[in-house]
Amino acid sequence: MEKRPLRSKVSGFRKTEYTKLCIEIFNKISQPRQNIFEYVKPELFKDLSAKLAKIQEKNLSKKQAFRTPYYQTQ
Repeated sequence: MEKRPLRSKVSGFRKTEYTKLCIEIFNKISQPRQNIFEYVKPELFKDLSAKLAKIQEKNLSKKQAFRTPYYQTQ
């Protein structure tokens, strides 16, 4: 298992709760997942790429603005 100081920094709760959380995460990772390419059709990828192209066009049309940094004094 993990080192106690590291575990307490990460979890912020008791050992039993941490162990339950680790088991839950392990179980979720171990569950089989569907392959995205089995249930997503090519039309969806075309639609997504078209939306991304619109976002790219919008972002490239903006003029870059360089601001002077503001430093706080302590």
